[in-house]
Amino acid sequence: MAGLSLYAHKIVGDQILTMGRWLALHTADPTDAGSMASEVPTSGTNYGRIDLQGKMSPFDIVSGRSTLISDLNVGPAFIDWGLLTWASTWDAQTGGNMITSGPLQTAQDVPAGKQFQLLAGQFSIGKTP
Repeated sequence: MAGLSLYAHKIVGDQILTMGRWLALHTADPTDAGSMASEVPTSGTNYGRIDLQGKMSPFDIVSGRSTLISDLNVGPAFIDWGLLTWASTWDAQTGGNMITSGPLQTAQDVPAGKQFQLLAGQFSIGKTP
């Protein structure tokens, strides 16, 4: 089977951004099955998936990656969210289907009163380097 060209990777990547625009935070690997068991709960926590629309760069044709171009601040947490170690993208603000997942560059403990923060450049989606 033939591999995809760089241009094809960009087209697929840009489509993934359109499909998986909701960022979820997890205390463990959601696995390839897209388990929501480790996602921060929404009831009474002040957590909800983050809309990535306009916050990610277009897929780069050379690197095959899209990178966060805006800082994200979520919270403050009403209760302890735990040690957040994974992020995933979904096709819906609640429920839905997981599109991508991976470990955070740096795990963040989010106790009550604290915000979760990702700075521009600290999150990307695409080909594994």
